[in-house]
Amino acid sequence: MFTADTVRPLIADLIARNAVSIPPYPANAMRLRALVSGGTFGINELSRIVKEDQVLAAAILRAANSAMFRRGDPITVIDKAVAQLGAEEVCRVALAASLGKIAGGGGTLVELRRIAWRQALAGAICAGHIGYRRGLNAETAFVCTLLHDFGRVIGIAALEEVLRTHKIGESLSAAEWSTLVEEIHIDVGLLMATRWKLSEVILEVIACHHEPSKAEKFPEFVQVTAACDDIVVLMEKCPYLLPHDLENLATIRGSKEANALMEALPLIPAYLLRLSDMNTEQTGEASLVQKPSTLLQGEHKHLEMRTNWVRSNGDTICRLEFITADGLALNCAEPLPEGGVARLRLGDSKNPIEVSGRILLTKKVSDRYRSEVQLFVLPGAGKSAWDEL
Repeated sequence: MFTADTVRPLIADLIARNAVSIPPYPANAMRLRALVSGGTFGINELSRIVKEDQVLAAAILRAANSAMFRRGDPITVIDKAVAQLGAEEVCRVALAASLGKIAGGGGTLVELRRIAWRQALAGAICAGHIGYRRGLNAETAFVCTLLHDFGRVIGIAALEEVLRTHKIGESLSAAEWSTLVEEIHIDVGLLMATRWKLSEVILEVIACHHEPSKAEKFPEFVQVTAACDDIVVLMEKCPYLLPHDLENLATIRGSKEANALMEALPLIPAYLLRLSDMNTEQTGEASLVQKPSTLLQGEHKHLEMRTNWVRSNGDTICRLEFITADGLALNCAEPLPEGGVARLRLGDSKNPIEVSGRILLTKKVSDRYRSEVQLFVLPGAGKSAWDEL
């Protein structure tokens, strides 16, 4: 009988032999960071590096046009996008877009990699805000939190390699695969950090983020990352947060910090979408993550309502199957990328309801795809409109 214990010694052996495949550190992100750190640079120099990489250029344009940064008319020129974002944000987007490409590639466990990446990126956005408020370097806080769990992404890819090598085609539940990943992600993360020659602060954050009290040299950055892990868990449990929800977290330092975060959280879905919209390709590899019949809880209310999956390359019209208090099920001609984030527009063009959601489940049904989406960081106006449905 195939269980997690079948795979556990195989992945442990791979790590013990130092045979885990670690992708190279993103070259253009490294070049941009070196240029900015040098202190003598101009917009033209930054733009030239960005233009050399089509994926990076697309990510920069999308970030500049996101709700977090857009001012006025859409930006279609790289030089203007770079100027709009600023040097530090360009470096952040470059690193996030490059790592996101690794996380979003095909594979038998790709939905788990998407989840790990979504959580890391959401946490990093929070870390930039918290780090700044705590008087730390916001860029360092962002990068530490972005990379602290990237060992999960690489660990999942290592599991996929073990499954291919040993010709294992049996599936496990998402929870069972995730348990395996949690057991190895710190070891894999430290291996990654060593090969990438990352700084001491990142190494300590990777090693100590589950036990911040063990941090010796950089406890403040470890504490920021631990706080952001708590925030991400809370965001994914509850689609609509209030300040007191954040204040109740032991890792948040009072009402002022909680209120400042409340201003930043609604911007996270758009930022995630701008950086992840490109990483949704489907491959011929069958998923080895078991698919339950449903993951949405509560009463199913059936509605007939025009529903669009809003994408950068054009909307996809879907059929709404039902809604719940915190989610909905759709039937679409194309698959929503399980583990990712989707922007949806419900209703007619005069009074649409726009929401963002985590894609919990996507299953093929005949020649179409059924997806379940849980609402994600719903603002007050959006919650009121949803409740009226």
